[in-house]
Amino acid sequence: MIATVTVLAASTNAIATYQTWLQDVYLLSSGKTPTVRSETKTFVIVSDFFIHFVCTLLSFWWIDDFHECIPVDRHQQATVWSGTFLIAFLTHYIRHSTVTREKQRITANAYQHVSEFA
Repeated sequence: MIATVTVLAASTNAIATYQTWLQDVYLLSSGKTPTVRSETKTFVIVSDFFIHFVCTLLSFWWIDDFHECIPVDRHQQATVWSGTFLIAFLTHYIRHSTVTREKQRITANAYQHVSEFA
């Protein structure tokens, strides 16, 4: 049941985040329809889904005794949890950097007709 709810929540969050990001890009592009590459769309949705899914698993790990389902020593579980936490943190950072850079690229393309001295 937890896995189903987690997947549904991560999917809903990923789609909502993408729509918000796309609206921000649209506003920054001065109302022009921006050209967004399909790789960017996929990256925004998949990375947000992954981050949400992993963070939910991390939160349920200790709180919901999810760790008792895994037949491994507690010290090894703590190591796995910490490694997963580090992966989630790095993914957050990489996603933020990539999405921001792509937003800047799209905005720069939308305003490339504006002169530097105008």
